[in-house]
Amino acid sequence: AASDVYKRQAKIFGPKFSIISPVWLQIGRKGELVYEITGTHDVDSGWMKDVKESGKTTKIYPRILFEHFTDKDYSKLLTYQNEINAASKVIIEVCKKFNFDGVVLEIWSQLSQRVNDEHLINLVQSISRQLKRADLGTVLVVPPSQRGPDLFSENHFEKLWEDVTYFSLMTYDFSSYQRPGANAPLYWMKRVVEHICNKADKRREKRAKILLGLNFYGYDFTPEGGEAVVGGTFLNLIKHVKGRLKYDEKDHENYFEVKTSSGRHFVFYPTLYSIQQRIDL
Repeated sequence: AASDVYKRQAKIFGPKFSIISPVWLQIGRKGELVYEITGTHDVDSGWMKDVKESGKTTKIYPRILFEHFTDKDYSKLLTYQNEINAASKVIIEVCKKFNFDGVVLEIWSQLSQRVNDEHLINLVQSISRQLKRADLGTVLVVPPSQRGPDLFSENHFEKLWEDVTYFSLMTYDFSSYQRPGANAPLYWMKRVVEHICNKADKRREKRAKILLGLNFYGYDFTPEGGEAVVGGTFLNLIKHVKGRLKYDEKDHENYFEVKTSSGRHFVFYPTLYSIQQRIDL
C-alpha cells in the first residue's frame, strides 16, 4: 500500500525531516461542549518510535480534519470561547496520550469566505495558544493566492504569525486539465509568499514560519484530460523521449511531449534542478 511506502521513506529519511504529518485524525462535535477525536486506531506508535530514533529531532504533527460539522456545530465553535476551549482540550489530550508534538490544522479553506474572518482568526489563535501552553505546536494549512477570492491575505497572516508555529502554504496544482502547464511556476511561488508576507518589519522572522509546498509528483496532460503521475508512470513515459527534457524558462520546470500508443502526452515533472531552485527561494 502507498501508506506503507511513505512510512518506510519516513523511517529511512527521518533525519531530513523536521516535522512529519501523518493523516490520521478527525475531530467532531458530539454535543454542547463535547468533542471527540477519531482515527486514533490508525496511530502507529512503533513507527513513530522508529522515526524519532532515526531523526532524533524529528517531530510528529498529525493532521486534524474537522469532519461531520453541521452549520450549527461550526457556529457554536466559532462563537463561544468555552466551545473552543473544549475542542482544544481534547486535541491536547490526544497529543499527550500518543506523544505527538503538535497538530496540523486543516480548517481555513473549509471556512474562509463562509464565516466572519475575525471568528476564524480567533479560533486559530485560541487553539494555537492553548497548544503552545501545553508545549505543543500548530501548523495551519493555508491556500495560495490565485484567481478568485483572496482566501488568505497578509492581514490574516499578520494577526496569526505570532501564535501559529508554521503555515503550510499549498504551492502546487497551479495548472489544471482545463489549463495545462507547470505544476508550481517559480514566479507564482515567490508571488504567493510575498502576497501574505511582504512588510519589512520582522520579514525574515515571519517568512521562516512559511512552509512552501513542494510537489514530488507530476502531471500528464492528454487531449482527453490527464492525471497526476508518480515515478513509475513517469519512467514509462520518459522512455519515449528522444534527446533532452525541455525547460520552461518562465515557470522553471522541466517537461516533455511524447506520442505513445495511448496518444499524445504533455508531461511536467519535478527534477533535482527544479526542486533546488524552489529551495533557493
